[in-house]
Amino acid sequence: ETTNAVLYKNKEVIRSTTTLDNLTAEFRRAFPTGEFLNILGTQEFDIIVYIDDVTKISKIELKLSTYIDADRGVTQTKTADQLHNGWNYLRFLTTNLPLDQWGECKILRVVTYTTEPATVYYGDIIQVKPNKARIMFVDDHAYSDFKTNAYPVLKEQGIPVTWAIQPGRI
Repeated sequence: ETTNAVLYKNKEVIRSTTTLDNLTAEFRRAFPTGEFLNILGTQEFDIIVYIDDVTKISKIELKLSTYIDADRGVTQTKTADQLHNGWNYLRFLTTNLPLDQWGECKILRVVTYTTEPATVYYGDIIQVKPNKARIMFVDDHAYSDFKTNAYPVLKEQGIPVTWAIQPGRI
């Protein structure tokens, strides 16, 4: 599988240290006016993060916002039990995200919440977009409607379709 979009490729690892006054470490990428990250068709975001002591981490969140208001958008979380000491390769799948927020991302944030002062190191953040979309559509009734309505449209758009008849109905 190839990826055709790399969001962030750092030549140096970003170090972020939390303190007693601020127990959150953050990597943030805000896009300038008129620019955005197109997240349509994204399969997942992969983040590489180094943790010295996982007992000091409560969770890591990936936050994608389509608005300047960073509190609105999509958030996915990895909890402490999903992390370990050393380098972590975190996969944030996009399959179950609400599609009404899915499109133009204005702010991307990776936030690490700690229970006490700690240092985390952010490596690559990769946006994975397969070269070809994958869809499985199952229509288990109304065979004639699919044949007369849906199939011609899908064929015209060049979308491959496998159509099967349920043998128990014959």
